Amino acid sequence: MKNILFFSFFFVIAQVANSQNIFADKQLQKLYDFQDRRQADSLLPYFAHPTVLYRQQAVLAFASLQTPQVANLLLANLQDTAAAVRKAAAYSLGQIATADLQPWIISAFEKEQNTAVKTLLLEAIGKTSNEVSWLASQNFGNDTLLLAAQGKALYRAVTWKKTVLEAGTNKILDLLTLPNTAIRFWAASYLARNPQKTYTDLQIEKIIAALQKEKIAFVKMNLASSLSNSFASKNTYNYLKDSILTIRNILQQLATKDENYLVRINALRALNRFDTTETQKIALKLTKDRSPQVAIVAAEFVQAHARKKDGIDYADLGEYATHPQVRSNLLAVALRFEEKDKVAKVVQKYFRKVKNKYEKGFLLAALANHPQNYDFIRQQIALIEPKPINTFAFEGLYAIRNHADFDKQNVATQGKLLADFENLLQEIFRGNDAVLMGLAATELRNEKRNYKTTIPTVLAALKTAKEKLPLPLEVEAVIEIQKTIDFFEGKTTETVSNISFNHAIDWAFIEKLAAKPKVKIKTSKGMIVVELFTNDAPASVANFLKLSKQGFYQDKVFHRVVQNFVVQTGCPRGDGYGNVPFSIRSEFANLSYEEGYLGMASAGKDTEGSQWFITHSPTPHLDGRYTIFGKVISGMETVHLLEIGDKIQKVEVLE
Repeated sequence: MKNILFFSFFFVIAQVANSQNIFADKQLQKLYDFQDRRQADSLLPYFAHPTVLYRQQAVLAFASLQTPQVANLLLANLQDTAAAVRKAAAYSLGQIATADLQPWIISAFEKEQNTAVKTLLLEAIGKTSNEVSWLASQNFGNDTLLLAAQGKALYRAVTWKKTVLEAGTNKILDLLTLPNTAIRFWAASYLARNPQKTYTDLQIEKIIAALQKEKIAFVKMNLASSLSNSFASKNTYNYLKDSILTIRNILQQLATKDENYLVRINALRALNRFDTTETQKIALKLTKDRSPQVAIVAAEFVQAHARKKDGIDYADLGEYATHPQVRSNLLAVALRFEEKDKVAKVVQKYFRKVKNKYEKGFLLAALANHPQNYDFIRQQIALIEPKPINTFAFEGLYAIRNHADFDKQNVATQGKLLADFENLLQEIFRGNDAVLMGLAATELRNEKRNYKTTIPTVLAALKTAKEKLPLPLEVEAVIEIQKTIDFFEGKTTETVSNISFNHAIDWAFIEKLAAKPKVKIKTSKGMIVVELFTNDAPASVANFLKLSKQGFYQDKVFHRVVQNFVVQTGCPRGDGYGNVPFSIRSEFANLSYEEGYLGMASAGKDTEGSQWFITHSPTPHLDGRYTIFGKVISGMETVHLLEIGDKIQKVEVLE
């Protein structure tokens, strides 16, 4: 894959790198501790501090605290004499994202002279937008920085506030024709994330024209995504039969021929709109693609669109597939359409044969395509011993419970399975697997099942289970259990358990760090070298480095890989639900997720622990919601090769 090294400067909010770690300053440590402990009142006096850096950091702290009560005070900082403070205020106001701030931010924008500040004010307007007409009406001539910021602001409006206006979409389509890559990136990202993907005839024609001439992969892949459901309205469909054929042909060409696998994946996903025999054949061919990531997405496409009338021997294709996920997806289709007993035996044979727990998980997901496999999947759950296979098995049973054929079974079989499933839900809370408790608690809130009536005694078990689960280690399960307790008790609002401060920052450790320490990560697919952002996320960087030096990450698997999104690791349990017995705070700095950026995974704000991810491509919808603490500086080709089950073999801190 071509690595677009020049792309990083396109994100106009990029922060100037400091050559040294700023936290050697004791006063700055004290200030940041107030931020980490969420002590807003202690930060406010720094707004008037004579030192610019202290004012800047105090104001920026509220991007992480997100305290609406201080919004008026932050607005006053937009008049600060230092541009750095005004930038911090603009960013923090955007993070608070309260709609009534918008007129004041617009007023500040109209008075501001510094372009860097203006770009952040535009972004803040986008994040606070319930009305985007002002953003769409602005004309910035040939100023590429402000034009890119305008596109970014309109993107924030659709991703943060789901605010869509025809004038905003038309402005985006104008920006899409400009030569600057950053501007086109934000325009294409808007079109890909627009929650109302229904465009007029003329708008679709402009998107098609832009896609046909686009050369930059990150722009092209978003334009491909934008064509999914772009003609969803009946009126548009009737008018655009020729254009629809053009769209299908373009997407098929991209899915099969484009040199960048990320573009191919997005084009293949966009083809979901076209449920035809031709697209199914294309997807089947791509299940043997040279890129495992494309092959996996193609197999998912096949599973979603397979029809019995296509006359394809999915069992045969599945048995001869070389990739575990591809095999499981194809066998899942066979379980729906072909000799179910025969195919089930084939899948169970593979299950007993393979050693890899993730491949076993894929096979359980395949078996879940028919209720007859309930008993086999149920046997894999061990309530006494927490383990990843429990998670895969429960998810399989849940899928069976929701399967279209579940209610078509004879009364005796259906009654037996229902009774067993409800009994399992109660038994889980008497066991030791917190993950199963969280999953079971979520199912108990399913209003279609009426569990309040069928198993009302489970409420007592929920309360007992919640009390015995340690925080913050089992925060995800506790949150789900508390929601379910509220649901059973008929409360109108769901209570979420807030995790109190429990992990102080080790400043003695941080003082010795470089501003951008480097770490070498050896994986089963190759080497990755990352650079960490101490000045932007000191607590996250220190946490990652200390766990690395303790050997925590050695042999941890990449338990989650979402094609053209992220690879994720750091789970001690191995299924994505594991944690360490402490939590650190979210740290939101003026940064944006580009290709190869490192972010902290979380179960909600301020619940970060040991899990982290690397992005496959720019993912700006994560900005300001997940801590950014570093980036890949070499080895992105390895990141793109990683699959579920690959391991971290060694982590070496270089400096």
